Amino acid sequence: MRATRREFLTQLGGVAGAALVRTAEAQERPLKIGHMTFFTGPAAVLGEPMSKGLRLATEEINAQGGLLGRRKIEILKADEAAGTDANVRELRPPAQEIRGDRSVPGGDVERQRTGARTRRRRAQAPDPLHRRIYPSPRYVFRFGNLQSVLGASCAVAVARRWPDVRRIAHIHPDYSLGRNVFDHFSVAMAKLVPRAQVVSESWPKLGSTVFTADVAKTMAATPDLVVTSVWGGDYVILYRQALAAGMFSRTKLATAMAFGVTPHAIGRDHPEGAIAVVPGSYHFSASRSPLNTAFVDRYYAEWREYPNFGAEVAYTAMHAYRTAVERANRLGGGWPDDEAVIKQLEGMTAAGPGGTIYIRPENHQGYRDAIAGVTRNRPEYPFPVIDQVTSVPIQQLTAPPGWPKGEPTSTYTWIAQTWTQRGPREETVARTEPDEKPRPRSEFGQYHALVIGNQAYRALRPLRTPVVDARAVADLLRRDYSFSVRLLTDASRTEMIRALDDVQRSLTETDNLLIYYAGHGWLERQSDRGYWLPIDAEQNSRANWLSNADITDTLRAPRAKHVLVVADSCYSGTLTRSIGVQGLANADALTLSRKRARTVMTSGGQEPVSDVGGGTHSVFAKAFLDALADNRGIADVTTLFARMRRQVLLNADQTPEYSDIRQARHEGGDFLFVHR
Repeated sequence: MRATRREFLTQLGGVAGAALVRTAEAQERPLKIGHMTFFTGPAAVLGEPMSKGLRLATEEINAQGGLLGRRKIEILKADEAAGTDANVRELRPPAQEIRGDRSVPGGDVERQRTGARTRRRRAQAPDPLHRRIYPSPRYVFRFGNLQSVLGASCAVAVARRWPDVRRIAHIHPDYSLGRNVFDHFSVAMAKLVPRAQVVSESWPKLGSTVFTADVAKTMAATPDLVVTSVWGGDYVILYRQALAAGMFSRTKLATAMAFGVTPHAIGRDHPEGAIAVVPGSYHFSASRSPLNTAFVDRYYAEWREYPNFGAEVAYTAMHAYRTAVERANRLGGGWPDDEAVIKQLEGMTAAGPGGTIYIRPENHQGYRDAIAGVTRNRPEYPFPVIDQVTSVPIQQLTAPPGWPKGEPTSTYTWIAQTWTQRGPREETVARTEPDEKPRPRSEFGQYHALVIGNQAYRALRPLRTPVVDARAVADLLRRDYSFSVRLLTDASRTEMIRALDDVQRSLTETDNLLIYYAGHGWLERQSDRGYWLPIDAEQNSRANWLSNADITDTLRAPRAKHVLVVADSCYSGTLTRSIGVQGLANADALTLSRKRARTVMTSGGQEPVSDVGGGTHSVFAKAFLDALADNRGIADVTTLFARMRRQVLLNADQTPEYSDIRQARHEGGDFLFVHR
């Protein structure tokens, strides 16, 4: 039973770990949903985003009247850091409500496992928290990927990227997650790289703040590779102490959990080129799907940060529950009982921002293809993201249904008995290539972009969408068109001018430069001069305004062959001439590329324009993003603009313009977007 993309978008309907389903016959009372995760302590860097993802899904459902359009959702929070007993008291319904109205999406069940210290007992330790809240596992559905997948997929990524690694050191948290990752990494590596050996094991306590002994022990073993499943705030402390000790200058790094933390918690000082396996198979930078783009935009618009895997899994699980309730209602009418909802969840394939997830009927576990990438710093983010993303089908990483139970897990014995040195098949995550590939990029020169989004003005009315617009444009240019992008958000006049100067110094005579600006604009009618307004602009003083004349002067100087300015601001039409660029649909792209171009596309003429109207984007930014996303080959801006103009005119009271820039030495060329 597949929860389709149409259902997901139409209903705006998409927690990490587990969702315990309890429904009620009452149809008007709020549905109380217990949310258990870490709200305090080092693990809060995982728990808080999970809570935000759940809240976002709840807000979307409640905005439509609640479940079935008539029953709102009420969230009951419990802090996992308080311990098992406190969580049981907080979330377990009283006896008279056992058949009542609580549904409990919670945190990762594995974090409550506190059994004996042996590796085997930790890997199989029961889950007392969920068992004590609801004794029957029939009501438990888990949407996060298995810990065995983290270990096995990390081994696959290491074997693919560094097949010559021989000496491996491990640093894992001393509880079931760390033990499971170690076990499944080790059994997979024994198959994939049989000559590799473990030279060191270190098992810090969960919640540790000092890792100097672990780092010293690891460095003393002189490993080729360090593998770690330390996560959350613990990992931030670990990598910075290891960095200070110089560990990463001597060894490679592979992480199985680290990049599940809130993205901004990891600094740009994090080692680049490390392998990052993504828990929950989700990192916001790894997918360009419409569902993920919409989710990231909404999340960022509300909290001014990017979601992690916990936020995505919570969001997806809540909407999957909504879908199950709606389907059960369509089959049986009225408010569905527990068994009807369970039947719909079992075997469901739910669409979410991170892709589809399949719920196995026999164990209520969610399965999603595993992804891994390489850590990279990019100019548009103040933290590292993942690049060179690859995916391994989940069925190649987990024991199939019916495989005999094994020690420590069925997947462990399945890998040990069935894998060969070739391992599972790996797939590169990428867009489908166009039918006709563009000419080699070298014929068109290198592409550079300066993207500016100003919205949190100090002395002027704040705007709503420029920063989200700018980040989306920067992402798309880099990923789909191989631009080298510099992103500025909430920039002062000095910062904007310095960035313009820096960009033009780096250009050659064959390069292409795109300048994108979203923010306030102003028209001084006496002089007919337009201005871009930096974040430090004041209404009654031009001291910090940036005039169109300044911009035009800057654009005369660059050695770049083609320069395009895209301005989404009021009165931006003052940059253009009175005549438009003529249509060039029949011209050959390479011929166009040889002619100097200085052109500007604006969101309106000499008029105010809207910074909303395109969902989480301005109507103009949405049209620009849509036009570039649909291109699969080479597109001149004249062609793109024809489509964009109609889209804007239909959705806003403003008229976009495209022309050559006044007095900027335009010679009849056009800016070309070459899809990679």
